[in-house]
Amino acid sequence: LHQPIRFCKSADSILPQKRSSVNPFLLYIGYTRAEALKKGENIRRYHILSLDDLNTLARELSPNVDKIAFLVHEPSFTVFLVSDGSVDCGRLVKENASIYGGKGGGSKTSARAIFTKKEYVDTFIDLIEKHLR
Repeated sequence: LHQPIRFCKSADSILPQKRSSVNPFLLYIGYTRAEALKKGENIRRYHILSLDDLNTLARELSPNVDKIAFLVHEPSFTVFLVSDGSVDCGRLVKENASIYGGKGGGSKTSARAIFTKKEYVDTFIDLIEKHLR
């Protein structure tokens, strides 16, 4: 009934070749934007993808990210931090999200921080980027 999901050649290198319950169109949008992360743009903002879709995207991206990347779910003021393990994302969230009224956690390669206002999201990302310089 379900065929393996396949997309454009550039996305195939990071897209899992398995069945998925996630809408293929939404995954395509996510993976197309995710290609930018491999080119050095480390902040991507998403409006259409669900939190579950973005979490799946974050897990799949982690081995391909240099240092750290931020995937922002705009509707819920949620930031996913993703790294290849060279930066401890979970530690960064635990130590810094509460400064801006946020909460969250995660592992060394992927973490989530949830805030109450958009400006807290931007300030948090700015703080992390400066901390890692």
